[in-house]
Parts: sequence; structure tokens; C-alpha cells
Amino acid sequence: MSDEQEHLREQGASFDEAALETNARVAKAKELLAAGATYPKGCSGFVSAVIGIAWENAKSLLGDSPTYVGKDNVYTGLTPGDAVGLKGPPSHIAIFIGEPGQKFIDVPDENEKPRKVKNGYGDKDLYKSSKY
Repeated sequence: MSDEQEHLREQGASFDEAALETNARVAKAKELLAAGATYPKGCSGFVSAVIGIAWENAKSLLGDSPTYVGKDNVYTGLTPGDAVGLKGPPSHIAIFIGEPGQKFIDVPDENEKPRKVKNGYGDKDLYKSSKY
């Protein structure tokens, strides 16, 4: 929460903490996309950086009980900033952006840069993380 938001809270304003966190994730994912750095640990390194945690592998980032959200580029139950992925093998993780022409941001493989994913992951089953 920003200093300004904290000040407003002290004045009696309320905020949707989850929405603030997910909006921060979208902003961070876009910032890292624009920076164009490579990620030695691939998708999981990128998502760990977006979330602001020490590195975890994609399977761990999805959590123990990820929620199925769809396939064939049709997804439901997602909020911008959600960590989403494929159970695999191989497993994969990305950040849902939810904008036209930029549905997700991910890193396709180790030692590669972030990219925009326009539509989704085709016929692969996609899951929302139960952990993040």
C-alpha cells in the first residue's frame, strides 16, 4: 500500500487489498516486460520476480490445489495479476494481464525475455494458482 493510500486509510477510506496487490502485479509484469532482461530460470523466475518472492519452480507456484480456468483461449474466474499456469509436464507459469492483445505475460523458456501472449495457450488446460 502506498503512503498516500495509508494516509487515506487513516482518514477512514477503505481499499480492496486484493485488487491493489493484483494491480501491482500487472504493473510489475509490464515493467519487467519493458526492461527486457533474460530469466535464467525461465517462467518461474519471472513470476517469482513479479510476485516479489524468492525463486520457486512453476509447480510450486501453482500450489497444491490450482483451480481450472479453461482452455482453447477461453478462460473464466481470472483477475488481472493472477498467477496462472499449466500443470504439465512440462509445467509453466505466467501472469494474467487480461487486456486486448496482451492476455498474459510470460517467459517461454530458460534464459529468455518476457513476452506478451495475445490470446492464451490454445488447447492446453490452464489453472489459477492456489498459492499466489
